[in-house]
Amino acid sequence: MTSRTAVLVAGLLVVSSLGVALPATGADTVVLVETGVSDRQPTTDENVTVTTNVSNLAGDGNDYVLKSVRVFDGTDARDRDELAGVQPRDRIEPGESRTVDLSVGIDEVGERDLLIKLSLLSTDGDVRRIERVVTLDVRDPHPVVGLAFEPTVAGSATNATVTVANGLDQPIRNVELRLSPERTSLTSSDHVFARVEPGAERAVSVGVRGDTSGTERVTARVAYSYNGTRYTTERTLSGTFVEPTNPGRIALNNLRVEETDAGLRVRGTASNPGGSDVTGVTVSVASGDGVEPAANNAEFFVGRVAGSDFGTFEAVAAPTRNGTVTIPVRVEYLVDGVPREAVRTVSYTPEQEPTPDRTTASGLPLSLVGGAAVVVGLLGVVGWRVRRGRN
Repeated sequence: MTSRTAVLVAGLLVVSSLGVALPATGADTVVLVETGVSDRQPTTDENVTVTTNVSNLAGDGNDYVLKSVRVFDGTDARDRDELAGVQPRDRIEPGESRTVDLSVGIDEVGERDLLIKLSLLSTDGDVRRIERVVTLDVRDPHPVVGLAFEPTVAGSATNATVTVANGLDQPIRNVELRLSPERTSLTSSDHVFARVEPGAERAVSVGVRGDTSGTERVTARVAYSYNGTRYTTERTLSGTFVEPTNPGRIALNNLRVEETDAGLRVRGTASNPGGSDVTGVTVSVASGDGVEPAANNAEFFVGRVAGSDFGTFEAVAAPTRNGTVTIPVRVEYLVDGVPREAVRTVSYTPEQEPTPDRTTASGLPLSLVGGAAVVVGLLGVVGWRVRRGRN
């Protein structure tokens, strides 16, 4: 847990278990700086003491003034916070030393580097700046609780996996876990684990219902026994509901209309291009521009359609006027128990019937009578010309 540095100055070998020896202005003067922490594995709810000891090792020579000692969280000058600092202004004469203790706390779990910066001023006006780094492994003082939701279609029921991990150095016993979600509801909220070993975790699967969309926050209350003492901690867990990559859905394709005695029959396919099954597929016609659902057969139940599969349907609409009409076709279905619907429209124009010929009193079509009159007239003209020629 400590570093060892040896510096040879003017034939003198100085060994420090926690520090570094620096030459001062005189060839027979050495300043030794030692740094250390009270605990290399603190927890987030406790402070550690950073100890800095400065010694003037020479028998005679320059005095030093300890101007400042500062402790930073991190070594990056652009991204570090000062945790503590002091300006002792203590004079350190040859053969003397000074110790500075600073209490700091780290509220983030994980490995952290503490940077200790010192400033010394010698009696001859030289300024010495010294930096040291101490590494800490900050631990969580309580068991760690995790939350993850399984992929689900928004609004459908799903499952959540809740884990309790023991990062302590001793087993925890009689672990009681109580879960309280903000928006959703859980099939079971209370769980008990008899024992969780150090470095191990226990998991439980919990059903989730309700508004399974966006981000959900769950309050987890954990009570446990550690080294014979009962502890309680409360954590706020956050998880995001994510939809499956390719959920099932229904598309209406190949719509075609034909006129029958019962009305306008709409036929087509209900296709599922998704990767999961859909159930309860029902296709129906609705009221639209010039149509309404027929009294019978306006709805068709397709049922279950597997992923990348399709089903056929037919439904009947009744026209309410002549000419072109627009028929809305609605499909309703369930994806993971969540209702969905979609509507497509299809137009239909009746075929034009030929216009019937009017008839004469004798029953002959006028077109035929007119044609015959033309022929008779022509024959009359020809005959008149012939008779005139003879005369």
